[in-house]
Parts: sequence; structure tokens; C-alpha cells
Amino acid sequence: MANLGSKSTRGRYFGSIAGAVVIGLALGVCLGLGIVTTWSTLRVAAFVLAPTPTSTPTPTPLPTQTLSPTPTLTPTATRTPTPTLTPRPKATTTPRAITPHFLFGRPLALDAPAPEPAWVYLYGTTELGQYEVHHGVDFDRNPIGVPVFAVGDGVIVSAGDDRQPLCGAQGQTICGRSLNFYGLVVVIRLEQGYRNQTLYALYGHMSRIDVQPGQRVKRGDRIGAVGMTGIAIGPHIQFEMRSGANNYASTRNPMLWIAPLPGRGVLAGRYTDSAGKPIEGAIVDIYRAEEPSKFYRETETYRREDRAGVNADDEFGENWTMSDLPAGEYIVRVPGKQFAQRVSVPAGGLAFVEMAE
Repeated sequence: MANLGSKSTRGRYFGSIAGAVVIGLALGVCLGLGIVTTWSTLRVAAFVLAPTPTSTPTPTPLPTQTLSPTPTLTPTATRTPTPTLTPRPKATTTPRAITPHFLFGRPLALDAPAPEPAWVYLYGTTELGQYEVHHGVDFDRNPIGVPVFAVGDGVIVSAGDDRQPLCGAQGQTICGRSLNFYGLVVVIRLEQGYRNQTLYALYGHMSRIDVQPGQRVKRGDRIGAVGMTGIAIGPHIQFEMRSGANNYASTRNPMLWIAPLPGRGVLAGRYTDSAGKPIEGAIVDIYRAEEPSKFYRETETYRREDRAGVNADDEFGENWTMSDLPAGEYIVRVPGKQFAQRVSVPAGGLAFVEMAE
């Protein structure tokens, strides 16, 4: 055992013990604090990491937003068709079979200067209001004296100057709108009838007549020549077809009766209102399909008259016609209407289009 006798030795000894105690206490405190700190940290971490059920926010289904199924946006699908302010004609090629009745030949030879009628003043039209309703077609652009021929077999029932009555059953009725309307005129009662109706072919404004009443003629026989008599304002032949009676009120569209020129056909149609009534005086434009923006021809729907109106064909019920079109594809339009109908015109045949507002 160490000797603790001296005072200084004892002081150093006890100082050493005190220092050790102090150091031990300090170490103990530090160690304790470290343990406490570590424990606390672990507890906190455990608290944070442990997925306490309360923090699993019971997924309030995001009002996925009960996406009131977007499609039920008051069905913009059935967009009440933004009222097309201009009525759209429902135009379709006619569902019924069209059988043309081109029963007769041409009134002029195929090699005549102009073997087709002028398309600006066709049957039932007025050339946009400039003239009276036309009861026939004009073979114009032919000089005076060009030969005119019988379109079919038959008997001459009227031949002469219509300054006096020449037509009707007994030749006691005026032939046209008034006396001296056609000038020199010829009417053939044709042997070929249709639907139990007698057919007549009339030629007006002739320069000469080569036949006489009661004479029988054959298709292709010469009956006279192109002229400018009556109310004509230029050399031409007015040609008419009459059905049932030889008078001005019984006409039909002649271009639905005579054969088209070689390689050509006829385009006809019916344009009606919502009640099914034919629309009068409407413009019908025709374009070639290969040039849809380039105007080709134009006509009008038939107009009526108080005294003696024109008549639709008994078979077709048309109210417009365009004859002698080169065979091919065409587009029919009604100006101011959202309408365009493509149609094929056959060579030697008839194409028909129906339009309804």
C-alpha cells in the first residue's frame, strides 16, 4: 500500500481521484446523452416511417370527378345541323327505270350548218324572261333555204300560211299564239302514236312548202326549207311535237321524241318544292365533270302561261331538258342552293335527275 503520510502526497493522491471521478462522470453523462439521443432518434424515425393507418388517407375517390362522361356534353354529336340556311335539295338520280321514246328522226340533215337546236331558248323556257314561253325548239344558225325533212311517216294535215286558221281537227283552229304566228307552217299527223295518243309534228317559219294537205310522207322526205316568216326575227325552223290534238296547248318537249345526234344524249330532270309541286322558272346549270368550275350550259325549268301552257312528258313528268349533250359525265347545279348532282349521259340515251327542296 502506498505511503500517504506526507500532506503533499495526500493532496496529489486525492486530486487524482477527484479528477478521475470528474472524468468518469463526464464520460458517463456523455454516454448517457448519446444513448438517449440515439434512442430518441430511432423512436422518431420509427414514428415517421411506420405507416400509421391514420395517415393512409382513405382515398376519397378523387371526384374523378365522376367525370360526367364527357360525351354527355349535350350530345354535340347530334349537332342539330347548324341550320343550313339555304334549303338543300335532296337530289338523286331517279329510282325508276327511264326508257326513252326517241321514235323519230331529225327535222334537219346531220350535215346541216346547225343540226341541233339553240340551247338558250329551249322548250318551256323564256330566255330568262326575255320572250314568251317557248312551245317548241328553234333550229337556228341555218340560212334560208336549208332543206327540212319529215321526222316520221305520216299524213300532212296542215300546210300553208297561218294568216288563216289551219290547225285543229277540221283545220279551223289557229296554229299558234295568234294568226300569222308561224308564217308558212306544215303539220304532219304521224303514224306512230304513243299511249293511245295521236302525235303531230309541226314546222314553223318556213321559206317554202313542198307538200300539201292529205299527202302521205315517209321519214326523211323533204317537206320544205328553213325561212323567216311569221314572227321570226332570224332564219330558223321552229319544231314542235303535239300529243292528242293539233293545237298550241297540246305540245310536249320535242327533244324527248327525236333521236339525239350521233355520240350525244339528252339530260332531263324534275325540280320540285317540299310539297312536290314543280318549281317554275328556276335556273339549272350544267358543268362537265372534268371541268367542274367551268360553266358549260344553262336552262330554266318550265314556266306556265294562262292561255296555253307547256306540258311535261306523260312518261317522265320532267320540268327541264337539255338536249344533244356529248356523251359523258356532268354535274347539275341549282344556283343559290347547296346542291350538285353528278350524272352520266349515255350516247343515244336519256339521263334523268330528280331534285326536291
